[in-house]
Amino acid sequence: MQREYFFILLYYKEKAEYCDEPGMHRLGEFDVDLVDTHLGKDRPVTLELCFGAMEIITIAKNETNGEVYKLHSN
Repeated sequence: MQREYFFILLYYKEKAEYCDEPGMHRLGEFDVDLVDTHLGKDRPVTLELCFGAMEIITIAKNETNGEVYKLHSN
């Protein structure tokens, strides 16, 4: 099974250039199943970030099969 990995990064610096520099913090991660290998690289995924007062909600949708994946981060 092939997967697509998403890493959600949170930074405390005003101007960050690289994800591994001091001040960067991994907020969360999740993966999306991309099982339709016969489609090659034509397997679109929509990524949505919703910023609330106390949390960030990350939503990924596999546009080929309609599966939706969610991550709630505080």
